[in-house]
Amino acid sequence: MKLNIIIPALEKNKYSTSGDLAPWGDTTLLEWKIYQAKKINNVNNIFVATPSKKIKALCKNLKINVISRKKNISISQLHYIVSKKFKNSYLLWLNPTSPFLSPKI
Repeated sequence: MKLNIIIPALEKNKYSTSGDLAPWGDTTLLEWKIYQAKKINNVNNIFVATPSKKIKALCKNLKINVISRKKNISISQLHYIVSKKFKNSYLLWLNPTSPFLSPKI
């Protein structure tokens, strides 16, 4: 079973004006989630879904694929769009705002 990992990311969200780029130790929540995703076995690709140019540039530096998304779509709309894009694929949705999940979980 090969997984495609989807990480939704915003520059600002309802939790923080720093969004998923909020500091987390020596890194950011988003970078930490990408680091965790890279440790998961049987991963086909990792994608960050974002409208942010800043996050897209970060992903380019980290060699992470990007799915461009519109700024004001709901998370349920994003789920629908991504599921259509990856029809008949296993998807793992990882939120940067859940930093304590281990790769084993």
